[in-house]
Amino acid sequence: MTLDPDSLAARFRNWPTDISVEQFLQIAYDMSKINAQEKVDMGLLIHLIAWLYEEPALLGPWHMSTRNTEETMAEVIATRLDL
Repeated sequence: MTLDPDSLAARFRNWPTDISVEQFLQIAYDMSKINAQEKVDMGLLIHLIAWLYEEPALLGPWHMSTRNTEETMAEVIATRLDL
């Protein structure tokens, strides 16, 4: 399992319409199936996201690295809302 923004977006493309986002995330990110390195990586990603507020200089690189993810998520949400 990878934790990069593009893999998250790819997972959301497969989000069944009959379950909530919370249920989907529990299934998609079953912690019992994540190895030790992925847990460390996830912790680092969470810390990075938390630091975005404190360190504005990180926002530019963060936005550049997640731009494609935003577009995919917009498509997924629009599809779920029949837009």
